[in-house]
Amino acid sequence: DIERLRIAARVHDIGKIGIGDDVLNKAGRLTDEEWAVMKGHPIISEQLLSPYRQFRHETGIVRSHHERWDGKGYPDGLVGASIPLAARIIAVADTYDAMTTSRPYRPGLSRQIAVDEIRSGALTQFDPQVVASFLQIVDEWSKIRSIGSEDQTAKEPVSAASWSSS
Repeated sequence: DIERLRIAARVHDIGKIGIGDDVLNKAGRLTDEEWAVMKGHPIISEQLLSPYRQFRHETGIVRSHHERWDGKGYPDGLVGASIPLAARIIAVADTYDAMTTSRPYRPGLSRQIAVDEIRSGALTQFDPQVVASFLQIVDEWSKIRSIGSEDQTAKEPVSAASWSSS
């Protein structure tokens, strides 16, 4: 269901509020202990959402968004189609966003590098059908994204005095 996917995508990382900024923004490689803390965020997300009836359909999706197609993901080690489809879609979109967005500790990667990495993760990290669908739309998605950012940037300065209240 598209609405469940939309809602789950918006709240999938809410559990990161339970992870310290020192771990979230660390520039270097995480220690084993820090990685164990980070891997807990899908469960924290589920725990935060589960008391609210309006999120009852999204909690399993949110919990599973770091599962891998090959079963090497977390928190439950789910394999293949046992991972909710919406979680498989969020995994690809989240990975693309994480790679292409600049972070305090590193610049974002190019669209092409991110696409190549996702393509190489089909059958291991990602559902190959989700990757195939993603690859079909990513070029169009990038165009839409750039149009949106252009629309938010004023072409020429506009003074408030030039606005009329009529």
